[in-house]
Amino acid sequence: MTAAVTIVIPTLASTGRGPLLLRAVQSVLSLDVPAVALVIVNGGRHDDAVIRAVTDMGASVVRSDAVGVSGARLDGRRRVSTPLFGFLDDDDHLLPQAGTQRSRHFADSAVDIVVSNGYTTTPEGKTVPFCELPAEPADAARSILLANWLASAAALFRTATVGPGPFENLPDVMEWTVLGFRLALRYKVRFTPELTYVIGQDAPDRSTKTRSFTQQAPSILEQLREENPRPDLASLLARKIRAAHHTAADHALWEGDMRTAWRHHLASLGGAGLWRYGSLTRHLIRRQWQLMRDRSGRAASGA
Repeated sequence: MTAAVTIVIPTLASTGRGPLLLRAVQSVLSLDVPAVALVIVNGGRHDDAVIRAVTDMGASVVRSDAVGVSGARLDGRRRVSTPLFGFLDDDDHLLPQAGTQRSRHFADSAVDIVVSNGYTTTPEGKTVPFCELPAEPADAARSILLANWLASAAALFRTATVGPGPFENLPDVMEWTVLGFRLALRYKVRFTPELTYVIGQDAPDRSTKTRSFTQQAPSILEQLREENPRPDLASLLARKIRAAHHTAADHALWEGDMRTAWRHHLASLGGAGLWRYGSLTRHLIRRQWQLMRDRSGRAASGA
């Protein structure tokens, strides 16, 4: 199957990201199937020279009032008119064979989504596969709670069956885990081991291990728990939520935010979390006493 594809690229189109965005657009236009590069420009930091450059390359550029990258993706999905579509972050790029290697699977009318593998780079500069894809056939909803297999460049979707709905109300962090879980519950996902994309590590503002990420993760997983219709996944989601609270507590402790650290730590102690994460309690108490002694010492010296 060589149906045309639309690849939605959300971007701020800022000066610093310009060369990366050009690389992303070129990778779409170089696919081995007919392809539309749909660039969704949101935010107020765009560089008109960057927008002119991607337009000159042949991309379709849309200015969007959507808030956040997930809002921009949703805006792009609503504009798709080709039989297949996908996404691409502006600092990633597709490999030329990604078109045929993924689109051929849609000859099977039961398939809604095709997920392939790709490359990423370790902190040491080594190129490795992005993830280990689930075995086929697989319980995709369970597997994505164990290890995320979805990234912006990883999937191709059938436009006629995968509408805008799953892309609504997505967070701007952990959005691919949330989306993958939603999709796995509702659609037929086929996994293919071909390496079809490269996740960039050279963007000037790329970061995933931020305070925002760690602090938002528990509430995002709670959202998944509310959306989950399967009782057999409840305990796994509960474990992930406790683990996310523990990570957030540890991060807040390292930053010296004791109120936040205690809040997340106490939330992590439900069920099996008491024995798994209880050891952090003594570190929090020790740090709390140290802060109290420091305040007391400062007060005494000031007197």
